[in-house]
Amino acid sequence: MTRSSQRDFPLEVQLNVDGSAGLFADVAYRWVDELSAAIIGPERAALAALPARSRLVRDLAEPLGPEGALFGLVEVWRAREGRPPRVTRRSLSDEGLAWLRKELVGDFPARVDVEVGNLDETGQRSGDRFSASIRSVEYSPGWLTLSATLPVSRFTGSGGSLIQRRWLAAVRTLADDLNPGFGQISYYLSDGSTAFEHAAPRSRHWQERDPEYNIGASRQRLRGYSWLTILAQELADRLGGAQALERTGVFAEVRQLAKGGVWLLATEDFCDYGMEGVEKAFDVLAPVLPGGQPWLRKTRDGQPLLVPARAPDEVRRAGDGVV
Repeated sequence: MTRSSQRDFPLEVQLNVDGSAGLFADVAYRWVDELSAAIIGPERAALAALPARSRLVRDLAEPLGPEGALFGLVEVWRAREGRPPRVTRRSLSDEGLAWLRKELVGDFPARVDVEVGNLDETGQRSGDRFSASIRSVEYSPGWLTLSATLPVSRFTGSGGSLIQRRWLAAVRTLADDLNPGFGQISYYLSDGSTAFEHAAPRSRHWQERDPEYNIGASRQRLRGYSWLTILAQELADRLGGAQALERTGVFAEVRQLAKGGVWLLATEDFCDYGMEGVEKAFDVLAPVLPGGQPWLRKTRDGQPLLVPARAPDEVRRAGDGVV
């Protein structure tokens, strides 16, 4: 990726975790509290004293406050049979986080969203500072998707290298404790797919092309790979473990996560990640990827699709990897 004239596509940070990560209430709370504190510490401090039911989180026709005012919003979504979900909002403040902790205990919600930004010229919310989500995966019972999005310009613009390091450090601290089935930092695709899933051959069974099902199988087959990839421990073991992956020389950083999983960073700087790095990673990871010739169709919004035009089967036939 270059620092120059590319569109400001969103990036997604994504972790898939199951019950081995601990109680979902604790996992979800940590994702909201610790990630936001690490990434937007000054904003969190500025929001801390707001009441949980601040005017800034209400939906009103009139302005919510002056242009530029900082807001932090936490939404809890609960499914209701035959009716739209019930959505409850509070501030991302000390009071609001205490409320969230209670909401996560017992009947775990279908979704939690966090948005931090500033009011626009009309006095309405415009979230552009921090965005994160926790979602129960409907067709992979017992799994959560933890995610966050940010514009790629945060990584490629002035000071981008420092911002990359801040995100990597925050995600690694959490991933160390969560034994992820999968993780990545990649271009955001609207259905939560990896680039490799988006390019899945049409001949593959539809459930194996759908992230909703693949998340539950992420300890059996790799969902994809990108600038940052987190391998399930089960898949890393099939590839010889963290030391064997480091010896390939393909990755700028290989780390064994404390409670399971292996962290693979393709390049030190996101701006240096391109098809050369994709091809090298593909050759190493092919033994744990689903087979079939990729279908390199365009993404809906034109995001770069960094997937080799080769089938993992070709690499497996040429090498000695296990499937």
